Amino acid sequence: MLNFSFASLLMAIVTSNLFIIVLTLIFINQSVMREFGFSLLGMICTLVFIRMLFPFEFAHMTKNINLPWAASKIVSFMRCPRIPVLGYSCSFWDFFVIIWGIGFLVLFFQYVSSIKDTYNFIYKYGVDVTDSPGYKSALCKTVSDKKLQDKITILQLPLIQSPAVFRYYRHYYILMPDGLVLDEEEQEFIFRHEVSHIMHHDITLKFFLQVICLFYWWNPFCYILKKRSSLLFELRVDSSVASQGDEQIRQYISCLIKVSKHGISGSSGISMPSAVKFSLKMESDTFIRVCFLLENKKTKNKILTRLISLPLCIIYIFSFIFIFEGYYINTDYIKDGQEITSENTYFVKNKDNTYDVYFYGEHIDTASSLEYYPDDCKIYLSLKEAKKNEEN
Repeated sequence: MLNFSFASLLMAIVTSNLFIIVLTLIFINQSVMREFGFSLLGMICTLVFIRMLFPFEFAHMTKNINLPWAASKIVSFMRCPRIPVLGYSCSFWDFFVIIWGIGFLVLFFQYVSSIKDTYNFIYKYGVDVTDSPGYKSALCKTVSDKKLQDKITILQLPLIQSPAVFRYYRHYYILMPDGLVLDEEEQEFIFRHEVSHIMHHDITLKFFLQVICLFYWWNPFCYILKKRSSLLFELRVDSSVASQGDEQIRQYISCLIKVSKHGISGSSGISMPSAVKFSLKMESDTFIRVCFLLENKKTKNKILTRLISLPLCIIYIFSFIFIFEGYYINTDYIKDGQEITSENTYFVKNKDNTYDVYFYGEHIDTASSLEYYPDDCKIYLSLKEAKKNEEN
């Protein structure tokens, strides 16, 4: 059975953000990122997304571990209702959750709205050239599956500087810059690159990564991770497109440089909307992509990848089994090693849903939650009722 508590929620938040930070630090090194970055990206995005959806603990498997007293006091301070708002007492944690939730909803709706804005934008300014002989031939050579061909539309726009792929619902749009003159071989390179993004479900993974980064929008590492991941997708696709010898690599690099030069010189006077820029390639990384192609490194260190993945998976599993919780009981009032029990402790519920804790009839604390106290302690609605029943 799954149980939800503040401690399990806090454990999920800490674990997810720890993974995001570790992945970002790994991606800072470009060689390491290319070596096994895509495997880690897919694995960690999956784990973090699941942890986001299930911030629970297992009732019969989880072992609760008390935080040190100093850390517990910080948690208690953050959760204790002490700020009056409209007749209710709110804690700093309440304010954080409200700001967090509002921030995520605003950013998520902006992102979803931007996808629709981009769709409207490309159809307003784009020209459908799917049946154009040159583009049609390159698409047929790249995509043999007729069903997938029917899901792809090629649009030529005067407002973008480099080719890109965009998805709206289940349909894909390959966006080609107007004025970019490519020969047959270069067109095939471009289409293989964009279709590779489709075939490897890169757009879907980018979407999940975007949602994760929007959810933890207050973590600065998310913004670095998005940028580095965008480069990782391009490096992986470049390697798959130019995989048939040095001559093909040379030709592909020439194509990349040609597209990059077009991006630098091209200017339409109308700016591309900020929508979905995460899903569209930026030419600022062309130099890095060319350098990696010139290295022509194809070997993958599977042993090292597993050595890095294993401790991350262990930490992930432990985040469900071991839950760190604050120890809120004020030990200054507990003498001679006595423990809080139902025989010596009772609670009085306040109007703001907090609880006054009485230990041997003496008030020792005001708690916002009773999850760390014994379940069989009595709860009264007033101090008068408590004293009357305790005397009996």
